[in-house]
Amino acid sequence: MAIIGSKEHHVDPRLTSIARADAKKWYQKPNLRTLYLVKGRLGLLNAMYSLGALMAVPFIPSVSQYLGRRWTIMVASLIMCVGAGLQAGSLNSDMFLASRWVLGFGIPFAIVNASALIGELAYAKERATMTSLFSSSWHLGAIVAAGTTYGTFQMNSTWAWRLPSLLQLVPSLCQICFLPFCPESPRFLCSVDRGDEAYEILRRYHSEGDNGEEFVRLEFAQIQSTIAQEQETARAFILNLVGITENRTVQQVILSNTCWGLINAVPISIIAPRFPRRVGFLTCTIGTAVVYTVWTIASARFAIENSTAAAIPVLVFIFVYSPFYNIGWNALNYTYMVEIFPYQQRAKGISVQQLTVRFAVFFNTYVNPIALDRIGWKYYLVYCGWILVEIATVYVLFPETYNRTLEELSFIFEGREVQDKVQSSVNKQLELQQAGQRTTGPTKADL
Repeated sequence: MAIIGSKEHHVDPRLTSIARADAKKWYQKPNLRTLYLVKGRLGLLNAMYSLGALMAVPFIPSVSQYLGRRWTIMVASLIMCVGAGLQAGSLNSDMFLASRWVLGFGIPFAIVNASALIGELAYAKERATMTSLFSSSWHLGAIVAAGTTYGTFQMNSTWAWRLPSLLQLVPSLCQICFLPFCPESPRFLCSVDRGDEAYEILRRYHSEGDNGEEFVRLEFAQIQSTIAQEQETARAFILNLVGITENRTVQQVILSNTCWGLINAVPISIIAPRFPRRVGFLTCTIGTAVVYTVWTIASARFAIENSTAAAIPVLVFIFVYSPFYNIGWNALNYTYMVEIFPYQQRAKGISVQQLTVRFAVFFNTYVNPIALDRIGWKYYLVYCGWILVEIATVYVLFPETYNRTLEELSFIFEGREVQDKVQSSVNKQLELQQAGQRTTGPTKADL
């Protein structure tokens, strides 16, 4: 009788021995080569975009710090223009694959730096709403993409896919045209000893409210002191199942759900930042867990009983899922990341988030169709379990960042001593500024 965990062999070892002794490479076997390179090509077409993004992630922090937020977005936009042009003009599948990789390589640079730039330029009172709307704006592009493919999939020419590919140029071209009119991040400028430029940007855009000049002086002092402390600290910082298969119907559901996503995402992006972050993320994760559980039960009933009535709740809960998801993982996603990471780690932190997202998308692109084909609705149970892990993670590990400035949040994990050190430095800078003003005489505002 075999003992569980013992080292004795329970299977005939000859198969393994033959495989190990086989000196013929896989690419020398025609059928196996076809299986690896041709049969898996469709999945590769979808996953190549995520692979490109995955390979870009390690370079994002260094490039962002060297070029700054604005010029990194410009470079990313140029890369994506090249990718869109290659895709629209593809002559074969290899060229199409390469174009998808180029597009994927460019997008993380733009996402990381655009989200950070919005958060670092916005006035403290509107910053959370602005960064939340950044995520929701994805639905505008998704609606255009879904609407375009819904219209072009009926074409019999290659323009059925060339036209949507060509449209990918539009957002990047818009960024290239308008970026010269956008200011650089004052935090980046302070980090590269260009404080005068940073102060001028803050004075121009943040001093128009009540006590505007005082706000700018205090904000500038906080930024300089916090980044100086971050730089010192950074030296030690190492870091389809319901019977709906008709192509037109599927396209209609996709387009409808995408439009619904925009309809609820925008108001949610405006409302969600008004509440504590932990409340938002817990509402999101608990809500999606409940929705996914009901979705799984309805899918199981359809699979087991072959009841067409069960398809109705599945469709309904596809649409119910969207608002709960948007509360946390859309509206608060970049808002929270901008808040939780100090300046020196912000690009690195958002890069790590992009890395995990691209890994997940790359994994799902290959695994989900296979798993759904093999075990059907039971695969949804995996996601139900994963969402429970998300709930626990949010409850145990997510700190509250609501209603605090970026600089106040910079050392949320370091403890009171470092926070007091920063505050002391801020006070000293303010005193020096006031002393300098007394020396140079009264300002226009004083008169």
